[in-house]
Amino acid sequence: MERLANFQKSGSNWIFNSVVSLDIHTVKYKPLKVSSHIPLPKVLKGKRAIINLQNNDVQCFKWSITQALNPKDTNPQRIDNELREKAERCNSTGINFFYLLERYR
Repeated sequence: MERLANFQKSGSNWIFNSVVSLDIHTVKYKPLKVSSHIPLPKVLKGKRAIINLQNNDVQCFKWSITQALNPKDTNPQRIDNELREKAERCNSTGINFFYLLERYR
């Protein structure tokens, strides 16, 4: 409507009569609740191609990067003491993990 008004103001002498067609598509928006661990759907879980880390904090970004840099063959979804030690070596100063969680959910 704004573009049409600007077009008319520029001296086109055209006049807007009616709207011929209007389609409105809506969906119900259900945002995810804030949590750090979301179970994978059965279809993805069955492929065994995604490691879904089981954490109880908002630092899922830190855990996934640490796990990617230090892959394990057994129980890669668990955050054990070894992974915690390796994560402590990474400098995560200045990263707002809660913001990342909210931003990408």
